[in-house]
Amino acid sequence: MRRTVYTCIITLLLYGGKLHAQHKALSLSAALEIAEKGNRTVQAQLLEEIHATALTKESKGALLPTISANVSYSYYFDRQTIFLPGYFAGTSKPVQEVAVGGKNAFNGMLTLYQPIFATDLNRQKKTALINEQIERQKTADLKSKVALRVSVDYLNILIMSEQLALFEQNLLRNIRSLNDARSLFVQGRALKSDTLRSFIEVENIRSSVSYLKNSINVSLIELKRLIGMDESQNIVLSDKLEFSGQHDPHLLDELLKTAVQNRKDLAIKQLLIDLQQKKKGGP
Repeated sequence: MRRTVYTCIITLLLYGGKLHAQHKALSLSAALEIAEKGNRTVQAQLLEEIHATALTKESKGALLPTISANVSYSYYFDRQTIFLPGYFAGTSKPVQEVAVGGKNAFNGMLTLYQPIFATDLNRQKKTALINEQIERQKTADLKSKVALRVSVDYLNILIMSEQLALFEQNLLRNIRSLNDARSLFVQGRALKSDTLRSFIEVENIRSSVSYLKNSINVSLIELKRLIGMDESQNIVLSDKLEFSGQHDPHLLDELLKTAVQNRKDLAIKQLLIDLQQKKKGGP
């Protein structure tokens, strides 16, 4: 019975270790989507944009009409009395006591406030609108920069992985050459310098392989940190490096024109100039 329990525990530990060691395939498009939602810098900038939007709504609300209403109810247990001459009240008495008013009284009041000449409020509204546009441009610019960094890091890891595969193949070939040199040296058919040269070559390639492996691991950690993924999670890049060999110069010109038109930094600078003019009371 005890042996069965131990066997179950060991099986569960081994199975859990295998599950923990599973790698998650990550494509470049998936990395970009995760970075848009998980990057901390982007999330902080989104909060700034939300704050700017709230300030814009607040400045617009200050120019809207304000309507207030008030209703009150009063109940009188005893009606008020006044004294009138009898002939006014239609009696023969010289003085007649007459009850006036009612026991239930309702009072209502409606107030409308509309700012008409409010230059400061109008200026605040215009500056808030420009500031909101600036924050939106900053968010778009930051997202594009983060996407560029993710793409560059992703492609660099793929390039280093290809280099690592080539170095490992080269290492195997040089190890075989070293074994052959040792065998020939034992047989007296090769010099000791040939064996030493092959050994140095193998060790140099081995150090390059170790350096590339460490660089790939560090780059993977930086990539996971950039996109906001847990650093303890194992990932494998699923995309491959492909080059069609075709080049269209007209497509490159169109891409350059689009890049110039979508320069967020230029749009932000122009909006900053407009903002300063609005603050100074310009048109």
